[in-house]
Amino acid sequence: MNLGKSSLTGMPSKNLNKATSLLEKIGMESFHPYENFHQGLTELWSYLVGCKNKECRDNWQSNSALIEVAIHEGLNVLNSGKPPLRYLDGSIMKRFQVPHKVFEREYCRRDPIPKYCKLLSSYKNHGNVACSSFDVRGSTIGKNAGRGVFSTKNISKGSLIALEMGSNTIRIYPDSKYIIDTNIHVLEKKSELYAVFAYMYEYGFSVQFYNGNAYFVDGSIMTYVNHGCNSTNNLGWYYLQDFNTQLNEQFALPETFNEIVLEKYYYNPLYLRHIELLHSGFDFASKDISNGEELFQNYLMYESTMEDFMQVGNELKILCAGFETGFVTNYESGSEIFEVNI
Repeated sequence: MNLGKSSLTGMPSKNLNKATSLLEKIGMESFHPYENFHQGLTELWSYLVGCKNKECRDNWQSNSALIEVAIHEGLNVLNSGKPPLRYLDGSIMKRFQVPHKVFEREYCRRDPIPKYCKLLSSYKNHGNVACSSFDVRGSTIGKNAGRGVFSTKNISKGSLIALEMGSNTIRIYPDSKYIIDTNIHVLEKKSELYAVFAYMYEYGFSVQFYNGNAYFVDGSIMTYVNHGCNSTNNLGWYYLQDFNTQLNEQFALPETFNEIVLEKYYYNPLYLRHIELLHSGFDFASKDISNGEELFQNYLMYESTMEDFMQVGNELKILCAGFETGFVTNYESGSEIFEVNI
């Protein structure tokens, strides 16, 4: 859909929010705005792509290499021998995937103001406790719990935790995760890929992207924060701070997951522009934390699919009851980790 001249030219697309709202009602599942000046025009124009199914979203958000393959397989060579496309390749498509800030600005003018617009405009008002204020030692949970992270100072409720380390997060996106999951079953356990597989699942957490399930791993000592059994966690995620903090492994039910799952992103350019920040740097103190106190997170909050939520909930029930040793401890002692069903 052609939206007319870009807002950057001084001609704002006043009907953008109205158009996306109407298209949602007729079954479009997601929207992808972008700007393009490659048609030989003298000014920048804005466009909107609407998707009715997951396959469309998957293709739009694909990585550069897969886009190049799709272009190669889907187009015929011209009789002239010239490329059939003049202004489109994998790198151009990657640029289209991240909306320009102008779309974020227009999105945040909606009434009422969307939740994530409020969040990203206010988080800098909270103090941040640097990663250097924490250290790693044996967890207080017990000998089978392995390492834990402890505070070396008193921390006030509402403080952000190690925000500056968010940019160090290891991000394994859906296409890469699929390659790892697919090939791990045909390679030897001692292969280098197995180490990546174990690192991803044992230290990481799932993140729902438009084109599938990604895995992120904290790039600092915060990756050693343990789960707080029976709602003893003193950390939370900033964008879920209004949720019932009493959620724990005893209440890992499908209806509970539906309450905490992030909003369905029909049209959210802000989310696409800041997805790494939202999932990498928003741990906060959900209560006052004393000097020397161990940090605990709620692992259920890390899960982005119903299947993972229920599986982790059941596993945490067993671990919190003391019947089994933690996953990381098992892996580091040489035990084989769980298998992934593809």
